[in-house]
Parts: sequence; C-alpha cells; structure tokens
Amino acid sequence: MEEAEAARAAHAQAEAAKETGIALETHEQHLARARVSFEELRRDQVAEVVSRFEREHFELSAMAAAEARLRQAAEQERDKLVSWLRSLRRNTSECLLEPSCTGRLAATLCEANGTQTELGDTDREEFP
Repeated sequence: MEEAEAARAAHAQAEAAKETGIALETHEQHLARARVSFEELRRDQVAEVVSRFEREHFELSAMAAAEARLRQAAEQERDKLVSWLRSLRRNTSECLLEPSCTGRLAATLCEANGTQTELGDTDREEFP
C-alpha cells in the first residue's frame, strides 16, 4: 500500500509539475503578447507626439515668418514717415526764413491737416 501511495504521490507531483510548466508557459505567452501590444501602443503614441510637435513647429515657424514680414513692413513705413517728417521740417524751416514762402507753407500745412482728417486715407502709400 505504501508503494501504491508513493506511486500516486509521485504521479501527482509529476502532474503538478506538468501543470505548473503549462501554466508558466501560458503566462509567458500572455506576457509576450502584452509586451508586443504595449510596444505597438507606445510606438503609435510616440509617432502621434512627434507628428504633433512637427505640426506645431511648422505653425510656429510660419507665424514667426509672418511676424518678421510685418515688422519689416512697419520698419519701412516708419522710415518713410521719418524721412517725410524731416523733409517737412527742413522745408518749413526754410520757408519760415523766406517771407515769400509763408503762403505756400500755410497751404501745405492745410493740405496735410485736410488729408489727416479725411476718412479712408489712413492706408495711403503717399504722404502729403
């Protein structure tokens, strides 16, 4: 009877070892599938983040270029205005020294004031 019991115990141990091995193998297969799934998910997320950063970089670069063009245009406009104002100051100073020029100066100033108050004249390219 002891031999039969020992045989059954040995058989039970062998079966338990076999089941443990099968369970371990199944667990390793699930783990491998989970790793593959995780890597695929991670790769997709990384690609999405990189794509978003590239898109944002492009948009920011376009905005920076547009702002640079606007700034350059504003600087050119400022330079034109400064030049025009210097010319006006020089002409005014010269006219004040000449009595014959006083009437022409008044007409120029009236014309300049008139164009500044007219509607729709704010975007003119030429100055009075």
